[in-house]
Amino acid sequence: MLPDVPEEDDGIRRYYHVSLGAVPMVAKFANMSVPQMQELDFIDYLILRRDAFISALSRSKEGLEALEAAWMKEQTKADRAALRRVIHGRKR
Repeated sequence: MLPDVPEEDDGIRRYYHVSLGAVPMVAKFANMSVPQMQELDFIDYLILRRDAFISALSRSKEGLEALEAAWMKEQTKADRAALRRVIHGRKR
């Protein structure tokens, strides 16, 4: 999705990789210039970044699957109707 920054092979194992491209991606999504993006409040930038990522993921089947998985992980209430179908299906 975002390009990885090339890192030197210095023998250090890195668990996270720095990515560039979020600011230009958000600027394009919001139809703003990069200097205009730098003038935004941080919270406003984060909201736009979230929406830009969702928009980018929504363009592919894999992205939609990732969004569905993320949505499922956010759910805190049980789907009682689905649970009843599973329980009643096993009893019969």
